[in-house]
Amino acid sequence: MVGSKSGVATRLKEVSPFVVSVHCIAHRTNLATLQAAESSECKVVSSEIDKTINLLAVHFKKSGKKKTILHAIQKELNDAQKTLKRFHKIRWLSRSEAISTLCDSLESVLVFFRDVPKEKGDGTIPLLYEKLRSFKFIYILYFVADLLHGLSILCKIFQRKYVDVTTLGSIVRTEIESIRMLYIMENTDLNECTFNASTGYHVIPSFGPPNGYLMRLSSEIRGSKFHSIDMIRDRTGVDLEEALVFQKTYAEAVCRALEARFSDNDIISAFSVLNPSNMPSKRVGLNSWGVTELELLLKRYGVQKDLEGKIFSPC
Repeated sequence: MVGSKSGVATRLKEVSPFVVSVHCIAHRTNLATLQAAESSECKVVSSEIDKTINLLAVHFKKSGKKKTILHAIQKELNDAQKTLKRFHKIRWLSRSEAISTLCDSLESVLVFFRDVPKEKGDGTIPLLYEKLRSFKFIYILYFVADLLHGLSILCKIFQRKYVDVTTLGSIVRTEIESIRMLYIMENTDLNECTFNASTGYHVIPSFGPPNGYLMRLSSEIRGSKFHSIDMIRDRTGVDLEEALVFQKTYAEAVCRALEARFSDNDIISAFSVLNPSNMPSKRVGLNSWGVTELELLLKRYGVQKDLEGKIFSPC
């Protein structure tokens, strides 16, 4: 519909350059997350997470016996009895769902790999187990789960039956500010983090929403233990510092991608002035209400446009 060469919107703009096209806002949200994950500074780690999630999902899907054992472990540990899911690029919410499901079942998966005897053909399991019990991998997994959960809520808002597109700008700006507030720190200097002498490790800084995965992580880790699992964790805090660097980099990439994908927010939001229900209910502020929006609309529709020599008068 909005293809740059032969899409409907492009053809309409050839007839009238005043046309404003609105790409599916839920799709744009998904494209922004994909763009951030595939950016040069985030691609390696993001690809590693996606590959690990899909390997785990396939590992348990192809064996009913293993799936049954995993569910028994989940029940014993009071983990959510969920089936691990794969990530599909074409399914908008699949990355968030797959990562959240793994976070909810991570202890059970680790116990499975630690305690259940390996079968023939499980040669890659030891390497997978080593990755899963890495502190850096666990922290990044929980962080991405939190961030994508917020974006999946945003995506679901945009998929509602009735959506006021003029509110799009404020909703996206609020989400961007929320991401910056929850995940982006000025620096990642561990000298500012408290060192816990009793455990021999740095205290994990508080990030993410209340009751989110990162907040939960602090109670699930004690020194070098993730629940009952021995983690691979650096006493000097190098792995924590690297995880925090990725957190900042990925969050910034998501914010940039959202800003780029929703760069037309201002002109769309300006149409809210045409809705009488948005007028102030009292006289206070009525004199200045809508001035900025009308100026934006006049700049767009109140000027003559020239399209390949053809003159279009103001609307």
